[in-house]
Amino acid sequence: MNQLYNLNFKLNEMQDDPTLFTTLKGHKDTITALSFHPGLKSIASSANDGVVSVWQLKQPRKVYRFMGHKGQVSDVQFSPNGLLIASFEGSSVSIKAHSAPVRSVQFSCDGQLLVSSSDDKSVKVWSVNDRKFQYGFQHTNWVRSAVFSQDVRLIASGGDDRAVIIWDCDSKKEAQRYNEHIGVVYKVQFSPDSTILGSCSHDKKLKLFDVRSKRVIQHYDAHADSVLDLKFHPSGQFAMTSGADSKVKVWDLRMGKLAYTLYGHNGQATTCAFSNHGDYFATGGSDSMILVWNTNWVCSGQESLDEKPKQVKSKPTQQSLTQGQQQSSQQKENVQQTNSQLPKQKETVLYSNADNSLHKKSEFNQSVQLQKEDVPAEVITQLDNISGQLELITRTLQALEQRVSNNEQQICRLNLALTRDFERSEQIQNQIYDLRPLEEQVQDQDEEENVNYIKFHRAANN
Repeated sequence: MNQLYNLNFKLNEMQDDPTLFTTLKGHKDTITALSFHPGLKSIASSANDGVVSVWQLKQPRKVYRFMGHKGQVSDVQFSPNGLLIASFEGSSVSIKAHSAPVRSVQFSCDGQLLVSSSDDKSVKVWSVNDRKFQYGFQHTNWVRSAVFSQDVRLIASGGDDRAVIIWDCDSKKEAQRYNEHIGVVYKVQFSPDSTILGSCSHDKKLKLFDVRSKRVIQHYDAHADSVLDLKFHPSGQFAMTSGADSKVKVWDLRMGKLAYTLYGHNGQATTCAFSNHGDYFATGGSDSMILVWNTNWVCSGQESLDEKPKQVKSKPTQQSLTQGQQQSSQQKENVQQTNSQLPKQKETVLYSNADNSLHKKSEFNQSVQLQKEDVPAEVITQLDNISGQLELITRTLQALEQRVSNNEQQICRLNLALTRDFERSEQIQNQIYDLRPLEEQVQDQDEEENVNYIKFHRAANN
């Protein structure tokens, strides 16, 4: 069990794991989409409560709410310059876009065009300045997602017809079609250089297509339930998915494996988004919560939300320097000794309680770092292993309890369905019993009027 889910980490690897930055509360229904401001000033969110919210990420954290929609808001996005926000529901006051609910919306990289997808089976492109329709494409069923490529020469779309289609914006024709999914395609997304197209589906799969060679290059059994959203890291080296199994997963595309699994939502993890440079990411769920995370594993150094207090600089004395050097050398020896005793970790599993508290794993990190001089190192190592095993058992029990509750709900649904079927069968049997006397009377009448019936047909033939 320890080999599969080892929760011991190297101290030099702990700083590379994502950490929860803040939790945003205010929506009253499922979060449907998230979008970071290009300058990391704020984050926009849309939800099924019909509200579009813009949350300031720096202090003082204010929230602005837009109540212009009359129904559920399915998507929201900042324009590339951060001056506009596009959001769509079934019908829009600004742009009378589609004849059915709009599922997705995205700006082109230059901010001049807008692409939308809808349940009217169409993908439409609009000019932002005059808000006029430019051209469109047609699916055979509802379209859940449509996105521009980086150079605005291609559009990818996917939907309920299970097809992922790449459209040529110049010729206005279909360029490539992929029929790899066996379920509804919820999201399509181009990589930052537009050489890879990703798609996620109701069939629990994540698939990556090479746009140039027109073939599948990576395939992942991503989640235990539907994969609802997909985003590429700006570096193009990682992808993030959110699923109906309440998990958010980060995939290392270079190594072709799962890098992180994050727990924080009570219910489906419906959407996710990276910031412009990828130093932060956010997730939203059916619990109406928005979790903002520090990425940590890749940092551009161009984004920061930490507001550290100013420190007064003072010149250190020679005695303090000597004491500091001795303490640092002792700490290095302790760290090296602990690192040599801790095994390597293949996959990091992170947990958050969604209440803006400290990461559970950070508590374990602190317990690893704390050492007393009067306690042997072997005893400390054994205690740390026991602590890690106890945490593992606790989390495993929590997961089993969740599965048991899910199974109980499914059993209740099956029992209800069986009860309804049994009642229907009884009603049908009663109807059959009630009809038997009528059938006997009809047979008696047929025997009495048999001659007339035959005569009638003969007369008709004559």
